Amino acid sequence: MFQYGGWLTLTNLINPLLTTVDRFVLSSLSGANKLALYTAPSELVSKLLILPGIITRTAFPRLAKNNDKILKRKIRIVIILLMLLLTVPILIFSDFVITIWLGQDFNEASGTLRILVFGLFFCGLAQLPYTAIQASGHSKIAAYIHLAELIPYSVLLYVLVTNYSYNGAALAWTIRVSADFIIFSIAESKLEKKNLSLRGVEQYAA
Repeated sequence: MFQYGGWLTLTNLINPLLTTVDRFVLSSLSGANKLALYTAPSELVSKLLILPGIITRTAFPRLAKNNDKILKRKIRIVIILLMLLLTVPILIFSDFVITIWLGQDFNEASGTLRILVFGLFFCGLAQLPYTAIQASGHSKIAAYIHLAELIPYSVLLYVLVTNYSYNGAALAWTIRVSADFIIFSIAESKLEKKNLSLRGVEQYAA
């Protein structure tokens, strides 16, 4: 329990760092006047991520109990449909969304919003494998993944912000969360296969 809690604590420390370092890098490299053009659409995206998070957190106890594959399939379908419902309209009407929400002064951030919305889709999908890994008691895997991302993401962020300012920050975030989805999905799949193999050995031994 203490070991699980320790890795979970480390994950919860690294994850906020990964989600805030972009603001510090953008502010220092492009100036505070460009920061609002990134943070405004970024805040909208972060609020929308609450929805898939609620779904996976609600399922956490059942996933922790028996790692129900049927339940995970149902959750995956629901999240895909939800993320399509959220992202497609924003992609199509990003100019309108930005203007209505923030006013004409932020109209140039519509392109940034489009970039972030691609990341929003994959970040939403990543919630399930991330939660499933935590529920299976392997919080250290999530911690290792986040720790391994920290330096490469910081370098990518520096390069993209230097060349593309606030759009570069949006692109770096989208690349990172898309990589999260791929890496966590692979890790969760391998854990599932490993657990199935162990159960097969136990049944054979019995």
